[in-house]
Amino acid sequence: MRKRKFMFGTVAAVILVIILFTSFHFYNYLTIQSMTFTDEWGRGVLLGENTIRRNPLMEYIDGNLLVCTFNKDNSINYYLSEENGNVIKNDTVRFEHYNVQKKNNIFLLGTNLFIVENEDLYLSTFSKQSGFTNPKKIMTNIPNAKVDLVNGRYIIQSFNDEEIVIYELIDNEAVELITLDNNWDTKQVIYKSFNGEEYGFIVHNSGPWNREILALNIKNGKIVDSEPISNDKMTTRTDFGKVQIEELNGKIYYIFRIRVEAQGEMHYWASIGIVDLDSMKEEYKEDINGDNIPYCYYFGNEYFLHANDDKMYLVTYAGNGKNKYASSWDVFQAEIDSDGTISEPVFLTNSFKDSIEPTMINTEAGQYLSWLDLETGKYMLNINSTNKKFIELNEGLTASDYKQAFIKALVAPIIAIPYFIFTSFITILITLLIFIFLNIIFKKLRYENVRVKTLISIALYMIINYITFNSSFYTGQVIRYMPDILLNSTVQLIVPLVINSMSGILLFIFSKERKDYGFNEYAIFFIVINVYLNNLLFSTFALMGKLFLY
Repeated sequence: MRKRKFMFGTVAAVILVIILFTSFHFYNYLTIQSMTFTDEWGRGVLLGENTIRRNPLMEYIDGNLLVCTFNKDNSINYYLSEENGNVIKNDTVRFEHYNVQKKNNIFLLGTNLFIVENEDLYLSTFSKQSGFTNPKKIMTNIPNAKVDLVNGRYIIQSFNDEEIVIYELIDNEAVELITLDNNWDTKQVIYKSFNGEEYGFIVHNSGPWNREILALNIKNGKIVDSEPISNDKMTTRTDFGKVQIEELNGKIYYIFRIRVEAQGEMHYWASIGIVDLDSMKEEYKEDINGDNIPYCYYFGNEYFLHANDDKMYLVTYAGNGKNKYASSWDVFQAEIDSDGTISEPVFLTNSFKDSIEPTMINTEAGQYLSWLDLETGKYMLNINSTNKKFIELNEGLTASDYKQAFIKALVAPIIAIPYFIFTSFITILITLLIFIFLNIIFKKLRYENVRVKTLISIALYMIINYITFNSSFYTGQVIRYMPDILLNSTVQLIVPLVINSMSGILLFIFSKERKDYGFNEYAIFFIVINVYLNNLLFSTFALMGKLFLY
């Protein structure tokens, strides 16, 4: 018995077609991964990882960007990068006896890192050569301390049940500026200086279920005027976050996070208010959530105001309705007009992970954004910028982009196999029934021309496939992730014809290597190859969301 030769030509041709389809998916993944939502910002750059969910600290120092994150072992990671995002120095430092897991107890202002621990204030300074110094205690007995940079001055705000004290730090020495009797159930103290005037903002409980923001006009360390600018009702299921206050063009903007527990779930939104600086009268107030801003859904729990180019912006993260390829959070900014109108959001991240805990700063080199991408057991630190050098350097595809796209594209030939039956069940069933019917007719007619029988059968299959093609592959979940080129109405008509033609070429090669096969073998080969190629092209879109989310 003669040994049957291996079908090298058929196997090689099938592999070549699979590579062609897989290359299409590879290119599509690269396109998706390099997608951005604004030309003014670049692509995110990964700096490193950490283990505590906490907003990165970020400063611009002598032409370099300094970014810090935190770990559960009380260590701090820092990254010093050039304006274009290239890291020139990074290290991890561990400060003994300091709890970096607390919220709002560490402040990076210029080269100074302030740490509040047990009502004492410590200072560590940063240099490009040696990194951070060991913290040195510079103040004691300052409860509820917060450190800010106000008009170039280091300001320390502190309060207890008896008094509120504002200090200015000059040459690492605290100079007392303002001391007020604390006549309120104070939760937060904010010191600001607008147009040479001093202001204090007291966030306090004005009643059993009320929280108020009280504006104080201060001269020579004394209150000369006070005015409530916000009053909010609380419930047992309501929690208010820290208040942020900024001034722009004679208007005071404030924002704070509201968390509400409803039916066992936590819901977050932001309360934004605008107050006239001269009269201290509230002109606008609204709670902001996914209903107020288009393309946003499922808001996160971090909100802040950011002023740039004489405009005020809301910055936070939410589900990105402009990204059809993922259901993850993206960081966005939206301009707030002086009348409270909020513009369409501009999404600044596109990492296909949940992007959280944003921090943004203005520098002479442009705006910089840092954030954390949520991963299992860790957080990935990223930065983005409006700096032209940053955009030019990072707009191209990276080795990581190619690697990720290649790995995802390799899934396509595998997942096409189980989808073989599910997506083409009706077509295969109808085809089998027609083949059985044709076989009966051919036998009754005693027709034995294999070539003609095969051509008739394949022609009938192609007609059936063409009729059922859209209902099999252009379904809701698949369409969502398809590239635009496949959604073109003309392309939809051409695609099944192209795949049929490829299947026909493969059948021709197969028939040349298996001349002794009959009608059944040729017809089955064509149908199996055709159905597989259909699924090779389309089935990966059904799983694309999961491929990008995990």
